[in-house]
Amino acid sequence: MSRSRWLNSATSRAAIALVVTMLATTQLWASQRPAPTQPDREHGCSIVGVVIDASGKRVANATVTLTDSVTQEVKTYKAAKNGQYEIIKLFPGVYTLQANADSRQSDLSQIKVSNNAVTKQDLKVELRK
Repeated sequence: MSRSRWLNSATSRAAIALVVTMLATTQLWASQRPAPTQPDREHGCSIVGVVIDASGKRVANATVTLTDSVTQEVKTYKAAKNGQYEIIKLFPGVYTLQANADSRQSDLSQIKVSNNAVTKQDLKVELRK
C-alpha cells in the first residue's frame, strides 16, 4: 500500500485521531498539575483533646498553646464551648502543649505526633499560685 493510500484509509485516520487525542489529553493533564514548590509543613498530623478543670468538667474557650520543639514556633488555638480543641495540618515531630483559662493553667505536655496520625491529648487546667 502506498503512503498516500494509507493516509487516506479509515484505519489510518482513526489511528491519527487517537494519537492526537492522547497528545491533547497529556498536555491538558500536564497544564493542570501544580508547579513544583518548596515543601510545606502541612501534613496529615493532628492533635485533638479536651480541656478540663480539676473536677473533670470541660472548660469552655480555653487557649491552647502549641510549641514546635524543633523550630520553637508558637501557635495558639481556642477550645470550643464544650472544651474540645483540634490542631490540624501538623508536621510530624515533637510539640509542647499547654492550656490556659482565666487564672488556670495546665502543666506542659510534651507530645509526639506521627505522619497521618491523630494524637489525643486532654489538658487539665488548675489554679496556679
